[in-house]
Amino acid sequence: MDQSDIQKISQQIEHRLAGGETTGLSIAVVKDNTPVMLQGFGLANTETQQAVTPDTQFRIASITKTFVTLAVLKLVNQGKLSLDDIVYKHLPDFKPKTLPNNNNVITVRDLLTHQSGIPTGWFRGDEPTTSPNKDLNSLAALLSDDYLAWNRGTISAYNNNAFGLAGLLVSRISAQSWQDYLQTEFFTPLAMNNTLSHLPNGPLPVQMAQSYSGTVQEPKFASLLTPAGGIISTGNDMRATCKQYSTAGTMIAMQSCPPRSLQEFAMCKMRISS
Repeated sequence: MDQSDIQKISQQIEHRLAGGETTGLSIAVVKDNTPVMLQGFGLANTETQQAVTPDTQFRIASITKTFVTLAVLKLVNQGKLSLDDIVYKHLPDFKPKTLPNNNNVITVRDLLTHQSGIPTGWFRGDEPTTSPNKDLNSLAALLSDDYLAWNRGTISAYNNNAFGLAGLLVSRISAQSWQDYLQTEFFTPLAMNNTLSHLPNGPLPVQMAQSYSGTVQEPKFASLLTPAGGIISTGNDMRATCKQYSTAGTMIAMQSCPPRSLQEFAMCKMRISS
């Protein structure tokens, strides 16, 4: 990727901004462990005309799942669980119903590869909450009201509920809240100083971008499924994260997630895409 590529990307973004397709965005590109593009475009708030910068906070949505997977693999590396453990071993209050001729076997690996058979979508666990870390603990019981849709490993279907359970599993095994685990194991070691596990209560952070549907501001809220898509971060912080995890060669990367776990992470990603 050279300067001509960066210029083309910038031109495409400016074209979309001019056409009203988006209000603003932040972009970070890391190549060969080196940041090659870090820039904000457009507005974070159309009312105040606040410009987007590399330090503007956005909800990173399902990129949050990357941190869930890395968190699980850290625990695997520490010998606290196996990817092939049956989920109920760590979440005994998760008791989904099963249809005739189906079984209820689900492994930790299945949660991370979207092959668990747990019903998917935002219709369960996405209720607004002002205490997501506390309420996450109720997710296992909430999802126990549903039937498993199919046997594990037979169908791949994108699944926010499964990643919510994976985040709960991390919290239970580590004996920390999801927020505290992210802070101590990732945000602090990687100097992600403007990154949060979920939307805070009260006024939004001053650096956070507003959400828009067309020209209308959308409401923001946290949900029980924060591990599936709740993290708030910046281009600068995500650049630092990509730089560390693009190689296992730095000390921080090796301490946060050793090479063996990074290899497992790559295998999980390959299985998802296959």
